[in-house]
Amino acid sequence: MSVSAATFVFPFFFHPQTKQRVWIASLESKRDARTGRLVLWPNLDDDPALAQKFRYDYALVMQRRFRDELPPQYDVHFAFLEPNGQEVERAVGSSPDKNGRTATPFKGVLVVPGNGNSHWFVRYPGTAIESTRGDSVEDAYIRCVERGLLQHAEKAPEEPPGPPLIAAQRGIPRIRPGSL
Repeated sequence: MSVSAATFVFPFFFHPQTKQRVWIASLESKRDARTGRLVLWPNLDDDPALAQKFRYDYALVMQRRFRDELPPQYDVHFAFLEPNGQEVERAVGSSPDKNGRTATPFKGVLVVPGNGNSHWFVRYPGTAIESTRGDSVEDAYIRCVERGLLQHAEKAPEEPPGPPLIAAQRGIPRIRPGSL
């Protein structure tokens, strides 16, 4: 089963001591004492029956916010079909080739599998240079950097934008009935 933007997933973390899954039971916004910004805060539970499901595209935004706003131990993973289900692959991009490889973002560059071979390639759209070949994702990226072609490389797709900010999040005071 492939995961699309509309597929529901169950976000989870690995507990630092037990290495067992803990799921997001709910989300809330909290004010960060250091910066004063609102951060997305997960309320976690080790009971899979309380696990909340989210659309995959929203879960990717959640993942980006957790990475930006919370300590490193909040490395979110996703399971689909059920809370204890198979973990969703972290690679984004095209559908898998016959060897099960998919286009992989690596340090902001999209590295794609070879067509019918075991090599990986960094492409350069809009230039006379077709691609740089490597034996692995990292090798293809390193060869791209060594040849000074990084600025021309095909960029990895960006995560979908988050939901629009409501007035309170933008710092605009709400006008309430009777305030006029």
